[in-house]
Amino acid sequence: MQFTMTPEQESFRQRVKGFIDKEIKPVYENPPRNGAEEYEQWYVATVKDLGKKIAAAGWLGLGWPQEYGGRPGTWREQLIFKEEMGYYENWGLNRQGVNMAGPVLLGSGDEEQKKRFLPPMVNGQEWWCQGYSEPESGSDLASLATSAERDGDYFRVNGQKVWTSQANLADWIFMLVRTDPNAPKHRGISMLLVDMHSPGITVRPIVQMHGSTDENEVFFVDVMVPAENLVGEVNRGWYVAMNQLSGERSQIDFVSTLRHYLDDLASYVKERPLAADPIVRNMLADRYIECNIARLINYRVAWLQSVGGDVSASASICKAIVGPLSQRIMGTAMRVLGLHGQLGRYGEEVKNAPFHGKFMVWYLKAVSRTFNAGTHEIQLNIIATRGLGLPQG
Repeated sequence: MQFTMTPEQESFRQRVKGFIDKEIKPVYENPPRNGAEEYEQWYVATVKDLGKKIAAAGWLGLGWPQEYGGRPGTWREQLIFKEEMGYYENWGLNRQGVNMAGPVLLGSGDEEQKKRFLPPMVNGQEWWCQGYSEPESGSDLASLATSAERDGDYFRVNGQKVWTSQANLADWIFMLVRTDPNAPKHRGISMLLVDMHSPGITVRPIVQMHGSTDENEVFFVDVMVPAENLVGEVNRGWYVAMNQLSGERSQIDFVSTLRHYLDDLASYVKERPLAADPIVRNMLADRYIECNIARLINYRVAWLQSVGGDVSASASICKAIVGPLSQRIMGTAMRVLGLHGQLGRYGEEVKNAPFHGKFMVWYLKAVSRTFNAGTHEIQLNIIATRGLGLPQG
């Protein structure tokens, strides 16, 4: 495997960077600082506006068939785009749509679904969220209880999803539902595409300890979903979802976000006497090495996907590495920044907070990185059974 980019690919990277520097970086670096509520309202409006600019520039749908709104692009260009967008935390990118729902439809959707849903996705007209986790089924996703009963030409959906990222922004949700309560738990699940504006849907933001409300609870009460919105076969949704989850667990964009934070931390150290402290220098060097290793492993997963290889174990390796790495990087940041690192990003305290308090937010967010999208222990089990061939316990 050779991950050195060609001159053409580096030129593509510079074009992506040029767009980001013009449209995304100025907004990303200058959000409002008055309060959490004002920030969240501004964020919702801003990311949707950025999403339209990204779509208008033609960056979405790289490598997708042109008849569905895509544009020519190689796996390396997809990787480059994700990496550069990740450096600025994917602002404006409807990740649940383009990176998750899109591949689901391309791989398992029928022709009508592809024509209906993919073009608005790459045009920035419709935003998506993912409905998997429930209050009693997170890592054991197959135990989900949200039901979908066939009712003529519709499915009647009842239940609850939780930790649904960007549900407050979304027009559609692709979700797993139980269509056969009597079947073995992995075999009675189906995938549905549901209009988030349907009667019977309630979205309730979850205020997290760092103040953000980007995660949500979603409630479904007798929501009627057209039967043609079933993706793949009835009771076979588990297998559709597993293919998509491998893509979610390969996290080049998140590794790039971590690298941005490391770059900021290194710039902070460079301007202070800390730069001469060998302990600080060694900690930063270790984090940079780990970050680069994570980057190369994610490159390998992207390459495996491009050649049709089985990425289930490799993607779990990415997830198992990146979650703890996030916590180590943020722990290092708190040691370097000291008490100033605990200052928040709103109000008067933000004036004295390094980098407008973003390290405090990410230090708290890092707690969840080892259990969202599948716990660390689940990833180790997948690596053991699918990667090493060890027997299941």
